[in-house]
Formats: sequence, C-alpha cells, structure tokens
Amino acid sequence: FPVNNVSWYEAIVFCNKLSTIMGFRPCYKISDTTDTVTWGEIPTTDNVLWNSVVWDTDADGFRLPTEAEWEFTARGGDSDASTWKFPYAGSVSIDEVGWYKDNSNSNIHQVGLKKSTASGVNDMSGNVYEWCWDWFARITPGEYINPIGPATGTNRVRRGGSWLNYARSCTVTYRNCDSPEKV
Repeated sequence: FPVNNVSWYEAIVFCNKLSTIMGFRPCYKISDTTDTVTWGEIPTTDNVLWNSVVWDTDADGFRLPTEAEWEFTARGGDSDASTWKFPYAGSVSIDEVGWYKDNSNSNIHQVGLKKSTASGVNDMSGNVYEWCWDWFARITPGEYINPIGPATGTNRVRRGGSWLNYARSCTVTYRNCDSPEKV
C-alpha cells in the first residue's frame, strides 16, 4: 500500500534518512546541515525554519520530484507526443489507471493493481496525493515557469489526486497544494 497521511516535512526527513542509510549524500539542508536530528522535532504547525530548507542539487540522495518532473513522469517519462495526450497517467480512462471517489470504496488500495504509465510507474492518478518539492504558485497560461518553481511560498505542491477525489482532480494537469505540516 502507498504511504498515506505524511506531511511534506516528514517526507523530506524520510528522504534524508533513507539517503544516509543507503550511503548517498542527503539532498536537504536546514541551517546548513543535512542531519535531521539537528533539525529537531518535525513540526506539526507551519515553521519558518523548516520552510527555509535548501535542496542541494549536487547531492545524489533521495528527494521529492519537482512539479515538472512529476508531470513528465505521469505523462510517460518521455517527450513522445502520443503519451502526452492522456488526461490521466497512462490512459484516457481514470478507471484503467487510478483509484478515485467513484471506484475506491472510500479506501486507499495496493499499488500496482491498475495500468502503469509508459515508463512503468503506477498510481500517479488517484490513490494518494504525491508531494513535490516546489512551492505552489498560480500559473498564467503562456508564462514561462522555472521547472523548479518559486523560491518561497506558503503551500507546497501536491499532484495526482487521491481515492477521495473526483476524476477531474486526478488528471496529470490538475494542480493542488497544502501547507507543508499537513498530512
């Protein structure tokens, strides 16, 4: 089953801890350290210090995808125009690829029971939302967007929709956000 009810703060701690265990250089720093113990308790309310986290783009550890990376992967992981036509991650039919309000029976489901994207990734439409690195910002059509998103903000990006959303919220283009302390 996918991990559920995890805050953005918890996700970055997990990435750094897994990186350390696996022998990789952690990606995230708070107060110039990657040591999550030094960071203190994971906040359950909005936290200025934790919101100042820096991503070391030279590090080889585990990290959250940028919003652009998430969408690229949900669309099949390549620039083939045929995979970019799908409104859902790998299909024109949400029932084929995702768990959502109308078919989930109000529950999350085991990963991999639905069709995957062209790049072999499952459950990118529905089941549970995925956190992205980026701060959320409104996008004006035709405006150039830095693939890493804005440097600051209030909410972090979540993509993919979930088992409790309607189909339209599970499309590869639907954007959502929440406070980084929210689960």
